[in-house]
Amino acid sequence: MIRFHCASVVLLAIVLGPLSARADGPFDRYEVGRRLREFEAAWDLRDRDMTARSTVSGLLQRAVKGFFAGRMPDAGKNVTEALLSLDTGPDPPPPGASRWAESLFVKPESRLLDLSATELPITVGPYYPGEPLGGSPASVRVSLAGSRVEAPMTGDSLTLTLPLKPTIAGDHVMLTEILVGGKVAARNRQTISLVERRDARLATLQETLSKWPSDPKTATADRESARAALERLRALAARRTPESDVPAARILAELEEQARAVEAGTPFLDKTRSGQFWVAVPRKAGGSVSTRLFVPAAAATGKPLPLVVALHGAGGSENMFFETYGHGAIVDRCKERGWMLVAPRSGFFGSAPIDELVDELAKIYPIDPKRVMLVGHSMGAAQAIGAAQTAPRKYAAVAALGGGGSVRAVPGLAAVPFFVGVGTDDFARDGARRLAESLRRAKVANVQFREYEHVEHLAIVQISLGDVFRFFDHP
Repeated sequence: MIRFHCASVVLLAIVLGPLSARADGPFDRYEVGRRLREFEAAWDLRDRDMTARSTVSGLLQRAVKGFFAGRMPDAGKNVTEALLSLDTGPDPPPPGASRWAESLFVKPESRLLDLSATELPITVGPYYPGEPLGGSPASVRVSLAGSRVEAPMTGDSLTLTLPLKPTIAGDHVMLTEILVGGKVAARNRQTISLVERRDARLATLQETLSKWPSDPKTATADRESARAALERLRALAARRTPESDVPAARILAELEEQARAVEAGTPFLDKTRSGQFWVAVPRKAGGSVSTRLFVPAAAATGKPLPLVVALHGAGGSENMFFETYGHGAIVDRCKERGWMLVAPRSGFFGSAPIDELVDELAKIYPIDPKRVMLVGHSMGAAQAIGAAQTAPRKYAAVAALGGGGSVRAVPGLAAVPFFVGVGTDDFARDGARRLAESLRRAKVANVQFREYEHVEHLAIVQISLGDVFRFFDHP
């Protein structure tokens, strides 16, 4: 039996998990996730600055408390305060202007538009109470695919309409600038997709996919992934807020190609198609596992490649390692090495079926069964430890970050290298220490334990990922 001593609900989990009681929970997850990604991008430039680490640690610990209490705006505020503590930039706006501007949310009416659309309504308002501006004039400027509008913001909120000029289809960045006293005090970037004949194309796909067999015994990754992609696009077309930015134009084009391939009896997902994909991997018992997958160009050679399985925290999703945890830094680490990466979705109280997932992916891609590595954060760390103890001979190395527990000696476990990483300010610190000691008592030959000064539960993945991959390189 395995005993775990880490919290089951953690900050990053709640960023993308359905724990908020607010009616606009999906928007909460998008908004806090957006702020977190901005913080992580800035943090990359300062992560070795111990003074910055100390300041950020306290703010992020308060953010954790806000998440635990379900107060998403409070959490968002502290993540933003952490961002502002890192860098004010050159020629800063008036005092207090950045804090007021960063407190605002920007919400487009839709993120997947037909190319014939002539306008896009956008709402700007306070996500949490910001500092008062006083007498400084403020305005909002929005730019998207050659279109632009600016309007004064005289009250707490503003609804403006961006006129859309004829433009090209694709996934575009909508840039919103909050100006105070004529200076840009905050920037907000979101993905807006423009596609031709949106509704007609979705309807055609719906008709095609509805005719496919649904017997779980004959399910394929191509069919299950196509069904999941269609639901994602239909949700966007219905103006629902996603949990992160979605390249919907690209997904729609790929989905149509995937549907044609399935109809023709040929594979869409295979070793010759590199890049990032959302893949629904079918299970033997029925249903599927939602994953995000990175396939390097090296897969096309057919040479067996190492595979990293990345396990997120409780309540999270397959998007976390690709979007956050160092704004997707793990993807870059795998790309540099020509390794494959898969991040499956796990529930609150159950792990993704890792063994089954790897076996199914190995039917499509050239995976080296002797080089399958696990990395997990918090609850994901617990899942990685559990998987390694259950079937130790299937894994070449394990990295447990911000999580703890204990193991018992089982045949084969002693040969599995373990990296255990935790911050000195992490509530999981004692549990991680117990885990390292437990591994040593189980006679595990290679246990590397590392504590990171002034690092708490949120930043541990981003801070430690370089060490994790150096460990994976030479376990």
